[in-house]
Amino acid sequence: MIPIGVYIFVLRYGMKLCKLYESFKIFTMENVQYYKKIGYTLLIGKLVLYPIYEALITLAQTYYNTPGERYISISLDSWDFTVIFFAVMFIFMSWVMGEGVKLEEDKKYTV
Repeated sequence: MIPIGVYIFVLRYGMKLCKLYESFKIFTMENVQYYKKIGYTLLIGKLVLYPIYEALITLAQTYYNTPGERYISISLDSWDFTVIFFAVMFIFMSWVMGEGVKLEEDKKYTV
């Protein structure tokens, strides 16, 4: 349930981002905020929430085993590193878009 919740939030922010692009609002602070939210949601989801989820799932599966055979496991695979990479890329893109917003504001006031 936790991983699905993270991806639902990311899709929600992505839909709002697409609505901004649909109305031709490209270099706005709203746009920057949605990029940041997508990046940080993915990053927190993979680095904090997903390991807790994995630990709770393995504990629930082995809870009724005899004492000494219960365990908790946390794993990282290539997909986790891929998601972390894309999360960092979204955070970087938010910084680039923020610089674009500053340039757009400077362009407005240039005569």
